[in-house]
Amino acid sequence: MSRRYLNLQEAESALKRGKAVECFLGGCERDGRAGIQWLSVRGPKSEIDVSVYETADLGDESFLNIYEFGPLGPDLELEDANEVKSFTSFGQAIEFIEQRFAGSSERLLNEFMIQDEYADYISRGRK
Repeated sequence: MSRRYLNLQEAESALKRGKAVECFLGGCERDGRAGIQWLSVRGPKSEIDVSVYETADLGDESFLNIYEFGPLGPDLELEDANEVKSFTSFGQAIEFIEQRFAGSSERLLNEFMIQDEYADYISRGRK
């Protein structure tokens, strides 16, 4: 079985290559609507951006593309994040992630691998 998660050095290297890293954070609810929460980290320009998304939980075992689910917030467009924080270093971005979502920096994934995490979430009964 292959290893799914990136260590911090691998995550930073992905950013330097212009790739994003992501983390599935689990279920959430907004205004009585079930959703999922996830984050994306992008760089390597002068700032590292951490974007937090709350999207509708519309998937099933055959439809896992969380990028198409749409936001829970009625004022947001399809690809809009609920929150974007910018940092001058990768270390500061990781510190924010850990303060806000403890343990999530140990579950960073290459971009687009988040759908595997979502599939696991569904198979666990959305827990």
